[in-house]
Amino acid sequence: MTQKLDRSSALMAEAWRVLEGCAKPYGFVATAKTYASLQLANGASSSGDISFSLASGDSDPVSISGIFGNSNLSPLVGKINQRSVQTGITAEVAEDGSRIVLIQEDGKDISITNITGEALTVNSLDQNFNELLASDITLNKDTKVVGSLSLRSPRAFKMSSSLVPTSYAFSQTASKEEGGVSETLSHAGTVSELAIKLAPEILKPQASPDGLRLAAANTVFTLSGKMNGSTTDTDISISTNTLN
Repeated sequence: MTQKLDRSSALMAEAWRVLEGCAKPYGFVATAKTYASLQLANGASSSGDISFSLASGDSDPVSISGIFGNSNLSPLVGKINQRSVQTGITAEVAEDGSRIVLIQEDGKDISITNITGEALTVNSLDQNFNELLASDITLNKDTKVVGSLSLRSPRAFKMSSSLVPTSYAFSQTASKEEGGVSETLSHAGTVSELAIKLAPEILKPQASPDGLRLAAANTVFTLSGKMNGSTTDTDISISTNTLN
């Protein structure tokens, strides 16, 4: 299963198209997205104005400007989303307003140019909103953010690149998915919504005598996590035979 890209500097979106075509028949799913986070730089004023131009892929740059206060960058989000048709870029803001995440759903490069006003920093994010650079980069010159490529499969696999033929990346077990839990991230990755979908074999199809409850095996699902900044885990358990 080998395919060569036409250009060594191909966009992540082009890499996705090639990989998707090659890998899909073998049960792989590839997605390309570009996420870039913007935050106020250390020493920047907590209120002021910011202006910059945005573009993705081959689109023309579009000017974005806004006034913010209390270190809350929310006013810029509406301005960015109003021009998403022209730029191909949408934005989300963290719950506290401290971080904006620019999103290009097709994996095209995000270009940020003509930056003026209060100082910003930028970082590239993976598709789970994790920072890819060890430290943020000061946005004091025209900058291009390249996307990330995610490859998923129900089976374990490894990948290598012609850049470093002796180095391999190994897939990791997705414990949440194997436990029937799906996770959706929003608000620039600061809000996590979890959903549990029970496999049909866990719940028996027959109803209880009153017709209100399924007769189910005594399977217990436990959600464990640190809540509201706590340093210790909070456990929430649900037994399948108590579900109505």
